[in-house]
Amino acid sequence: MSSLSLPMASAIVTKVTGQKVIDYLQPRLFEPLGITGEDWETSPQGANTGGWGLRLKTEDMAKFGQLYLQGGKWNGKQILPEAWVKEATTMKIMQDPDAPQGKKDSSDWLQGYCYQMWRCRHNGVRADGAFGQYIIMLPDEDAVIAIKRLTWFGNIYCLRCKTGRFNRTPTPTPGCKGNCPLWLCRLNHSRPAPPLTPSTARLLPWNPMAGKCRPSLSTSLAISAR
Repeated sequence: MSSLSLPMASAIVTKVTGQKVIDYLQPRLFEPLGITGEDWETSPQGANTGGWGLRLKTEDMAKFGQLYLQGGKWNGKQILPEAWVKEATTMKIMQDPDAPQGKKDSSDWLQGYCYQMWRCRHNGVRADGAFGQYIIMLPDEDAVIAIKRLTWFGNIYCLRCKTGRFNRTPTPTPGCKGNCPLWLCRLNHSRPAPPLTPSTARLLPWNPMAGKCRPSLSTSLAISAR
């Protein structure tokens, strides 16, 4: 199950229930976990994107990890079936089955892929999102680590100058007019960058609509352990 299959799953939920996934999950997931202020990108067809684009506070990301760590139970109530939690976090595909054991033992990328999650060392499982978003579940330590940050990789776009290029370092985009922020985007570099509007500005970790544009890197961390 890859991210690209989830827009279809999201569209099916919307077709069957008449609700976007974010609304369907309100009474079933977000409210029981006390999650508020969530936001999910929507496709032109009116369904949530499914495989990406869900924005949560760092502490709410940690709640998801804690829910899985507790076998789908939250405050004594079974929110997710325990059997599903086990199924979703066990290895389904091994990235490189022929890799030497020493290489496997030293890499978090060679422990196996589950359902939208990765196995990692120390018997861990992680949700691994774009630009450095992580929820790491460590059952042996009874701990969850949630990290939300912006990292410099992929296609870099300057929303003010509407120029972009593929780069893996935080260097200015060629043709960038002045000290503009660089926005990381998965759009193909041959397509125009989205216009800078209040709608697109809210997606940034800083708000270039509110004043002077400045590059910014931000990291937040939440740790949950019993």
